[in-house]
Amino acid sequence: MLLGRSQRMPVKLCMGAADGRRGRVYFAPGRTAAASPPSLPATRTPAMPELPEVETTRRGLVPHVEGACITGVAVRHHGLRWPVPRGLGAKIAGRRIAALRRRAKYLLFDLGDATLIVHLGMSGSLRITRADEPPGPYDHFDLRLGEKVIRLRDPRRFGAVLWQHGAPDTHPLIAGLGVEPLGPDFTPEFLFAASRGRKVAVKQFLMNASIVVGVGNIYASESLFWARINPRLRAGRLSRAACALLCARLRTSSATTAKPRPCSPARAASMAAFRASRLVW
Repeated sequence: MLLGRSQRMPVKLCMGAADGRRGRVYFAPGRTAAASPPSLPATRTPAMPELPEVETTRRGLVPHVEGACITGVAVRHHGLRWPVPRGLGAKIAGRRIAALRRRAKYLLFDLGDATLIVHLGMSGSLRITRADEPPGPYDHFDLRLGEKVIRLRDPRRFGAVLWQHGAPDTHPLIAGLGVEPLGPDFTPEFLFAASRGRKVAVKQFLMNASIVVGVGNIYASESLFWARINPRLRAGRLSRAACALLCARLRTSSATTAKPRPCSPARAASMAAFRASRLVW
C-alpha cells in the first residue's frame, strides 16, 4: 500500500514541524514529543530518505558545517553498508569543510582536495548535538566540529561513510549516476530520448539511477499517479506529451517537498527558539 505523506512520519520524531520542511527533526536524547502519532504502531521504522529529504538535510546542516574545522571523528561501528575506512580520523582531522553539496542521495563534505561522502541508507539520519552528549545504541559515527558533533544514527546500518581523494565524481558509486531531477539537464526531451527502446516498466525506468537519480518508490509512484500514467507501461511507449507531463510532475514533487514553506517573522522566531531549546534542526 502506498502511504500518504501524513502517514510516512517515523515515531517519536517530528517530520519538519519545527522548520516547515519535510526533513527529519529529532528531539535530543531524553526529550520526546508529548505524544506519538496515534495512527502509527510503536515498532514502525523510519521511512527511507528520498532525494527531497536528503536535500532538506543538506540545507539544515549547511549553516553548522560550512567553514567549520573538523577536530576528529568517532567510529563505533565500522560495519555499515560499506566498511568505514580505517584511519579516517587521521586523514580528516584539522581539515576545514569548504562546502556541503549533494549528488543524488549522497552528501558530499568538500574538504578541498578530498571529499567525505555520507549516505543515509534506508533508516539513517544526521543530527547536530553537543560533543558531550552520550551516543545511543544506533549512533555509529560522529563528525566532531569542536563543541558540536554531526552524528549519524542508522538502525539498519545500510548507510555509508566513505573517503574520496580528489573529485567526488570519480568515485565508483557516483561516476555512473544519471541526471538530477531538479537540474537543467532533466527535460522532457531527455526523458523521451532515454526511454526509446526500453521494454522495462516506466516506474522501474524512473528508479534507474543511471538515468535519473534520487527517484525512489514513493516519488515515482506519486508522479506517475498525478500524471495519469500506468506504472506498468513500457517506458519505450511514453509519448512526448507524457514525458513532458511526467517531467513536470517529478520536478514539482521534488522541488515543493524540499522547499521550505514561508512563514511570518513571529512564527520563524518561535520555531528558532523551539529548535534551540531542544537541540533540533
